[in-house]
Amino acid sequence: MDARVSKLEPGMVFGGRYELVRELGRGGNSRVFHALDKESDDGAAAVALKICVQDKSDKGFIPRFLREAFQLSRLDHTNIMKLLDFGNHGGVYYLATEFIDGASLGEYLKSGPVSEETAIVIAREMGKAFAHMDEFGVIHRDIKSDNILVSKDGQVVLVDFGLAKEAGQKTVSTSDDLYCTPQFLSPEFIADSKDISIKADIYSLGVTLFFIVSGKLPFNAKSPVEIIRQQLQDIPPRLDGLVPGISSEFADAVARMLEKDPAARCSLAEMIEMFDELAKRYA
Repeated sequence: MDARVSKLEPGMVFGGRYELVRELGRGGNSRVFHALDKESDDGAAAVALKICVQDKSDKGFIPRFLREAFQLSRLDHTNIMKLLDFGNHGGVYYLATEFIDGASLGEYLKSGPVSEETAIVIAREMGKAFAHMDEFGVIHRDIKSDNILVSKDGQVVLVDFGLAKEAGQKTVSTSDDLYCTPQFLSPEFIADSKDISIKADIYSLGVTLFFIVSGKLPFNAKSPVEIIRQQLQDIPPRLDGLVPGISSEFADAVARMLEKDPAARCSLAEMIEMFDELAKRYA
C-alpha cells in the first residue's frame, strides 16, 4: 500500500478538511475512514471518506474512480449512498459520502442467516433504489451482501458504485473483472453482453437474497473459473428445499430473479410487485 495512505491514522486531518475518526475498511491501495468534515456547517458532520492512490500497474483506476463519482453525483435517493465531495489532494484521490452508522449484510451474516421477512424488506428497499437507478440508465454491476448496508435505525443503503455503468456500455474490461465477485455475477455480465440492463443487478440481488437467508451461495467453488462455469450452465437449488420454513412464494421470487436468460428473468416492475405481495403476509 502506498505510504501516503498506509500512514494515515485516526486524529489526522486529511486535505485540511477531514478529521479521521476510525478506519472502516481497506483494499489493496485504499482505506475508508469514518471522518468529520471540518468545513460543514457545524464543523463536525460525519462522512465516510475513501482515500486511495493509483497503483502504476492499474490503468483502470482513474476511470473507475471518476465513474463512481459521476454515477453517484447523478443519483439522489434514500436507499443510495449520497456523494458529498471528491477530488485529488497531493496525488491522493478521495471520495466523501454520507456516513451510515450500521453494518453490511455480509457483516450481519456472521451472526447467522436472516429471516424471510427481513430479506423481503431488503428486497423492497433495493427495488426502490433500482427504480431510481433505472431512471438514469445506471447499472450497479456489483450488487452483493458487502455492498448493501443496514443502518442502526433500519435504513437499507446501496454503496460502492466503482463498477457502475450505463445501459448499452461494454460490461467487462481487463481491469474491471479483477474487482468483481464471481459468485454474484449475472451470466450476461460474464458473457460481456452489449445488452446488459438492470436485469443484471436483479440477478445479483437474487444471489444476495439466496445467500442471506440460507448462509450459502447458489454457486461456489475453489476456482473462479468453475464458479463462472456454474453461473453460465448450472441451475441453482431452490431455497424452499434448502432452508426449513422458507415459503414457496419467496423461493419462487428468488428463482425468477436467478433465471439465466435475461428475457426469462423477472423485470424490475415484476420484482417489485412480487416482494410487495410477499410483504402483505407480514403486515
